[in-house]
Amino acid sequence: GSPSARRGWKFKQGNTGTSSRLVLQADENGKAFEILNSSDDEQFYVYTASSGSYVRVAGDLVISDTIQHTGDDDTKIRFPSANTISMETAGSEKLSITSGSGVGVGTTNPDSVIHVYKDSPAYLINVERASNQNSSIKYENSVGSMFAGLASNAEGWGIDDDSDIGSGPMFFVAKATGYVGINC
Repeated sequence: GSPSARRGWKFKQGNTGTSSRLVLQADENGKAFEILNSSDDEQFYVYTASSGSYVRVAGDLVISDTIQHTGDDDTKIRFPSANTISMETAGSEKLSITSGSGVGVGTTNPDSVIHVYKDSPAYLINVERASNQNSSIKYENSVGSMFAGLASNAEGWGIDDDSDIGSGPMFFVAKATGYVGINC
């Protein structure tokens, strides 16, 4: 049709120096491009803007390997092999989720449900609570549970059958004295 009937979109051919490309370009920001199916349902949508532009896809978005942040070549979400997803920063893999239900932090080959690997510091996991109350980890199986962690006000470290580590724990090490208590 006529140029006025195109409503602000134009196709143009560009040359990148190594190949030709076909470009659909909006004549101004704030324009949207859609692909609809035969039922008039949106399948693909591109919104153009100088900032805040986006692409929306109905259904699956299929990629061969990598989602990469523009301007940051060494930060990626990858699908390096079947049934595996990984996160990379600074050019190396930092998190891996495998088909064997393993999550690896600092390792690409987790050998347990959660596998954390790093040379330093000496502690690998930091469990922090936003208040001065108990901060514990719950260990549980099909017949019961136990808790281990730091008591309120960092009074000491204990093991107990409930999450109140500082009140009547089964095992307790007092921070101030180093004394050990059993069935306190």
